[in-house]
Amino acid sequence: MNCKKIAASILAFTLITGAATTNAGFISNVIPTNTIVAEAAISSGDWQFEPIDNFTARITGYTGQGGYVIIPESIKDPNTNKSYTVKEFGTSVFYNNKKITSVAVPRGIAEIPNNMFCKASNLTDVFLPHGIKKIGSYAFGDTTKLTSISLPTTLEEIDTHAFIRSGVTSVTLPSSLKNIRAYAFNGSKLTSVTLPNTLQSVANDAFSECPDLQSVTINCNCSLGRYIFADSNKLTNVNISNNCMNKVLSSGALGNCKNLKKINNIQVLRKTSDGKPYFDSRYSSYITTNFAICDECGVSFINDYLDAMIKYVVKTETAGCTSGSQKVKKLHDWVCDKVHYAFGDEKNKEVHCDSSVFFRDTTVCDGHARALTLLLQEAGFEAYYLSSNIHAWTMVRIGDLYFHLDACHDDTPRDYDHFLKSDTDIKKCNQGHSKWTIKTPTNRYKNPVPATIPVCRYSVGDVNMDGKINQSDVDLLTKYLARTAQIKNTTLADVNCDGSVDISDAIAIYDLF
Repeated sequence: MNCKKIAASILAFTLITGAATTNAGFISNVIPTNTIVAEAAISSGDWQFEPIDNFTARITGYTGQGGYVIIPESIKDPNTNKSYTVKEFGTSVFYNNKKITSVAVPRGIAEIPNNMFCKASNLTDVFLPHGIKKIGSYAFGDTTKLTSISLPTTLEEIDTHAFIRSGVTSVTLPSSLKNIRAYAFNGSKLTSVTLPNTLQSVANDAFSECPDLQSVTINCNCSLGRYIFADSNKLTNVNISNNCMNKVLSSGALGNCKNLKKINNIQVLRKTSDGKPYFDSRYSSYITTNFAICDECGVSFINDYLDAMIKYVVKTETAGCTSGSQKVKKLHDWVCDKVHYAFGDEKNKEVHCDSSVFFRDTTVCDGHARALTLLLQEAGFEAYYLSSNIHAWTMVRIGDLYFHLDACHDDTPRDYDHFLKSDTDIKKCNQGHSKWTIKTPTNRYKNPVPATIPVCRYSVGDVNMDGKINQSDVDLLTKYLARTAQIKNTTLADVNCDGSVDISDAIAIYDLF
């Protein structure tokens, strides 16, 4: 055994020393001749670079005086006199450079890497040659004096934040372009954008917060992210080709276009002479069928429609009402009759938003509560959206008293088992009413959250205000109608909420106990 170990050691030593003396053979077969081990950057004039292989190099830094800069097509190692073709750039070559004003990129470059010109605050012009396929993340970020740029017709991808907060006012997106990543032009000075039909995807917020963006043309029927033009507040019109109308409206791409009122220069929202809102017939089916109506979308013509519809419903439903409880009942009934519960669709965001009742035929408790609260607030009531961990409903103040009302649980078929109830009585419904908090789900709610939650002491029908509804309430109401007794609050006595207290209310009390 020892003899075998000694023989193996001698063989290994022979192979190693033999390869070392010949400079070829074993080692050259393991390490190819065109592979160079990474080494420190080499300085050559104004440039720093590192070889990629025996023929090409990567420029990693610039130390020149700025002004007009021409990046060389080839670069020479002053130590070996060997020339390399410039194939690519390292990241951040001109990052935070205050001296360069114009830069010409040589042919043969496929990518402008991350941060290459980021914060080059005096850069005004860049020449990008044919052959570039990608512009990396933050490549031109915060180049505030770069007002225009010509993108090569070979470009395929613009990465995240590539032109964020740049000074670029106009850009032609080439037909070669396939993908625009998130926030690519966020906060830039663009005034117009045309999305070509060759695009494969445009990601979230790609052109968001562009303060001067006024003209958008969308021809691409591709994958669209949400909020592509969000908070570009000068954008009042978008031009959308018919073949991509459904995709654009259903994707949320127009989310948070807070002043968007026109599509293809046509006013989207219109109103009848009595104030009822509707959408132009050319777009109504697209919008009502496809539009993402979630609250966070924040599109102007959707918000305007909702605000107008709330006003219209309050105006028409409460016309002729003579008491607060009568108005509350009318609005409660409108919500109950407008929608039914969205069984099986509970996870859909669209049934959990302010506009769900006004746009849809189905909703969940969240939608019932939101819609009724907004209607009551528009009608001048102090009203609140209540929420437990599993349910939502409404609280309203009529005169000096607060009441619970739950349009969801009174819906389909409509009843009044959860209408104008006290804290004690609403808790008798064990489906999510054991405790509650007040919330303002969106900024549309007029009544702020109070420091303490109001107490609902009485239910309608508790005429004698003893915390119970029974025969004694009927007896007191009967004596009141006979003018032989007084009652403290007529709201509690107007059980059927028709605006007057009469014998029908005494009869209606029997249904409450």
